[in-house]
Amino acid sequence: MAYDFTTDDGRLLTSQGQPAANFAPSTAALFWTPGETASPGGLRLTFRHLGRVHTVDLDIQSGSLLQQLCRAVPTCRILLPARRDAVENYLLELAAAHPGPPGLYFPCTGLYRLPESGTWVYACGSEILGLPQGTDFLPAPEIAHLRLAADPALSAETAAQELLRVLQQDPVIYFPLWSFTLLGMLHSALSRLDATTFPVCALTGSPGFGKTTLVRRFVLLFQDTGVPEQTLGELDAMSTQAYLRQSLCRPGSNSAAG
Repeated sequence: MAYDFTTDDGRLLTSQGQPAANFAPSTAALFWTPGETASPGGLRLTFRHLGRVHTVDLDIQSGSLLQQLCRAVPTCRILLPARRDAVENYLLELAAAHPGPPGLYFPCTGLYRLPESGTWVYACGSEILGLPQGTDFLPAPEIAHLRLAADPALSAETAAQELLRVLQQDPVIYFPLWSFTLLGMLHSALSRLDATTFPVCALTGSPGFGKTTLVRRFVLLFQDTGVPEQTLGELDAMSTQAYLRQSLCRPGSNSAAG
């Protein structure tokens, strides 16, 4: 459906010559939850308002787009209230016509599988771990505020205190993100040394607790070729420290259940 909206010199959104809003949309793009095609989850809107360019992220599933926009930029106004619904539909139509590839929307934390590549990623607050570089994404407002970013000018003592405070807020979310950060730093340092790294998965526990089964199922997240007879480099430490040391000394060992 085509709407009769135009922009007045990039300042106002007009309808049949009448100002409909005191902002002028320029571009919009939709974001879809991986694996779901029924409806988009988010919308990113760029518009001009009072001589400045603004970009806001809107959650399509959280009610009125215009209410969210006005909360993000409080000076924005709808000048024709009777056409509020038409303005929202116009924004959705503008986003649907966006020529670029669709972005990815993550409504909550957890594992997602990308539909085209089959890659598994982990939504961890404002960060999406494992997402291919250059992929446009949008986390839902409920998780977008979860982040580890801090002021780089903080002293080491103050930064440590701030990190501890953040980790205590929601450890289920923040500990994986912090661990991934440390792993990424270590991997980058080893890469600069031209050293080869291999993944390691180690489990400890009493006999019969299903350690080997858990490792094999975990591997399926990264190697979706059916249940493997034996994980590459798998060893069984027989629940003794001596056997564990002996097994780890074998060439090619890169995972352990013991």
